[in-house]
Amino acid sequence: MDSTVQVDFKAAEEDWFWLADLNEDQQQQYHHMDNYKVIKALGSGTWGVVHMAEQKGTGRVVAVKKIKSPQPEQGINFTAVREIKLLREFKHENIIELVDCFTTPDVAVCLVYECAFTDLKKILGNKAIPISLADTKQHCLSLIKNRFSRLLEQCS
Repeated sequence: MDSTVQVDFKAAEEDWFWLADLNEDQQQQYHHMDNYKVIKALGSGTWGVVHMAEQKGTGRVVAVKKIKSPQPEQGINFTAVREIKLLREFKHENIIELVDCFTTPDVAVCLVYECAFTDLKKILGNKAIPISLADTKQHCLSLIKNRFSRLLEQCS
């Protein structure tokens, strides 16, 4: 199955959340890789490369994930679009914050996250960190409550 989707960048920009409250000058200044100073590489995976960076305007340490499309002529990687939509919807202390996102001239999508200094995979893989059944139930309940509250908002 093809995991890319054709996107009209101008139309997408008009709809995407990060542009909602910004005037045109702010949009040009804020959503660009020049606004981040790369500190170091954190890793790479199937979909892209992640770097730790500093947001120049605020000094905030963030993680920038650059997702390239395997075939740029086919548009933005659909997995990136799905990730953006999900992270826009879920706002919870236990879910990483999507700070910013933008496209690059080579049709890559850059997702800027709050910088987490560990991840669930490392915690679950570390046998020195006990995770009780009560912890697991609490995390599941938090996620269900968050999703349920979002569904209620949509029904209102």
